Amino acid sequence: MLGWLFGKAGEVKRLCKDAAAIIESTRLGQRSEKQRDIALLTRRTLAEAESIVAVGPEHFDVLLGNLRNAHGEARRAARDSELTAFTLCIIYMRSRQLGGDALTACAAIDDFLADWKHVEDDSFNA
Repeated sequence: MLGWLFGKAGEVKRLCKDAAAIIESTRLGQRSEKQRDIALLTRRTLAEAESIVAVGPEHFDVLLGNLRNAHGEARRAARDSELTAFTLCIIYMRSRQLGGDALTACAAIDDFLADWKHVEDDSFNA
């Protein structure tokens, strides 16, 4: 994304900072029902993303584009839970693509998702 301007190190730092800020904001500022919805949508979307990337790495850019489109639609429709979930998915997948220190962002998102691991997707009604 902004790697051309600040280099890979700058993007890694931004992704890690953004993941931490979004997760903290979600944990402190959202009701538990909304946190659950965000976690379930994030988990479900990441599972779909993993299956797409497993087909072939050439699909990665298309996947990120699709996530960005879903993010934009959620933003325009003011669907906050979806906006947060898609933002976390974009951060996760981009961090995974960069690897190295960027995986700290993935770990933070995984920790957030682990808090809601006990909740099954069947209860999600988005």
